[in-house]
Amino acid sequence: MRIHASFKNGLALSSLVLFVLFSNYSFGQSVNNADSVIASVQNLSSDSDKVSTLLDMVSRAYCEDSVYKLTVANEAKRLSERIKWYHGTYRANTTIGKVYFECSRNYPKAFQFFENNVQLADANSNKNDEAIAWETIGKYHQQLSDYPSTLADFDKALEIKPSPDVKIAILADKGVVCNQIGAYNQALESYDAAMNEIETLEKEKKYNTIDDATMKIALYINKGELNLSKNQLNQGLEMYTKANEMANAIKNKEFVVSSLIGMGKVFTQKNDYDKAITFYHSALDSSVGLTNFKYEVRVLNELANSYLSKWAIPNALAYADSSLRLAEAQGYVDMLSKSNATLGNVYLKQGKYDLAVFYLKKALEIARQTRIPENEKDALSLLTTAYQQSGQWADAFKTLNDYYAVKDSLGVIANENEFTRRTMEKNFKTKQVQDSTNQAIIYDNKIGRQHVYTYSSFVATVLIMLLAFFIYRNYNTQKKYNELLSKEKERHLAHIEAQSNVLSDIAHTQAHDVRGPVASILGLLQLFNHEDPTDPINKEVIDKMSIATEKLDNVVKEVVYKENRLRYKDGPDKK
Repeated sequence: MRIHASFKNGLALSSLVLFVLFSNYSFGQSVNNADSVIASVQNLSSDSDKVSTLLDMVSRAYCEDSVYKLTVANEAKRLSERIKWYHGTYRANTTIGKVYFECSRNYPKAFQFFENNVQLADANSNKNDEAIAWETIGKYHQQLSDYPSTLADFDKALEIKPSPDVKIAILADKGVVCNQIGAYNQALESYDAAMNEIETLEKEKKYNTIDDATMKIALYINKGELNLSKNQLNQGLEMYTKANEMANAIKNKEFVVSSLIGMGKVFTQKNDYDKAITFYHSALDSSVGLTNFKYEVRVLNELANSYLSKWAIPNALAYADSSLRLAEAQGYVDMLSKSNATLGNVYLKQGKYDLAVFYLKKALEIARQTRIPENEKDALSLLTTAYQQSGQWADAFKTLNDYYAVKDSLGVIANENEFTRRTMEKNFKTKQVQDSTNQAIIYDNKIGRQHVYTYSSFVATVLIMLLAFFIYRNYNTQKKYNELLSKEKERHLAHIEAQSNVLSDIAHTQAHDVRGPVASILGLLQLFNHEDPTDPINKEVIDKMSIATEKLDNVVKEVVYKENRLRYKDGPDKK
């Protein structure tokens, strides 16, 4: 799933070159002359095609030709560095490290090349490749049963914060290791974290239907394995069923086969071998057409063991023989030990001890070559029984001692795993306590903030109410003031109007009522005989002047009355 796009360039051309180079050899036979192989790719126009072709050829050669593999891989690395092709150098480092690890058993040298990729990716600011490099280191520590280092490597990979697809794969790998050492809570935590990443991609609509679905299926299968380890068989069956349904939906045959094998293992663990055989046969049918024959080898071996558990010896023999032949034909060294052990066990149940010893010794030899102590222990246990039942007591005693030695070494590993598991469990519980404490603190902070919000809201409400009260009171005061002002204004206007009326009236009085008496008096004064005061006309004039004067006095009094009435009764200063 995580193959760099640049590795795909020139794939058809590389395949053609490989076909030509290997046309003179049977399948699986390696080319020993590294120089001629290196020379044969010089005709390729692209240097990157040369690198890819050389590395593909290394992967096809057997470990017996480790010198050849290293020579060709180092040439690919030299060429990548010369053309400054980052991805070619990265892939070459991985290939060389695998050769040192798997073929030469030179583990320090292998890890040196794996760590070179960490530095290379870091120098090129490629977080995904750096995380994958740490993941690779972790997987090889896992092969050495160094689980503490494995988990530390995976954690380093996760700390880099790679892209979601890389993170999901690393979390799944971490879950597998935790399951192996019995740290089931941590395994489930890793699987759930990976599933959450996928669900986040779905919510953000960054979900790739096929690629991310395969991750989901793999997680369901891993969870099924976890359930089997915890003997939660029904939950395991549920996980495998979900995986099978999704695998069929996207037509992924490899996952269909894996999920069916898982279902078969559930019923094997339930001792319901008939149902187990049914699922294994379905898996065998589904494996038809797969280019990876490991699935078929595995299913055939499971069928052999299931029939053997039912004492259906002929069926067990047929499937065990088929499994072994296919594993040998495909060069699946890692599966040969189990296939030989199964066939040896079938012959042991038949009482054919010579054949049993032959195949069990082969299983033991391959287990030791591949450094798989569990397979070695199983082979030694069966071989001891075969020697005992055939009367070969000296050999039985020797293999029994070897068995206990391997068992003791596995016990040491188991103790280390138990220590790691307990440490992880302690850390897990500490983390739970811390998370619980943090949640409590967060909750308390939320409650505290809520109280602050409540009190603040209450205070704000009171302030708003007070503000509203003052605004309302001010509004009423202003309203009353405006009303008074309006009334005062109206009164002033009325007063001004009254003044205007009085003044108009006074003006009218002056113009008409005052003018008449004054004119009469003036006229009478002209008639008065000043030369002869005793003149009788003077008396009449004075009488008429008295009348006019009285009339004028009345007019003046009327004017004064009107003015006083305006000032003291209707005026603004009225008392």
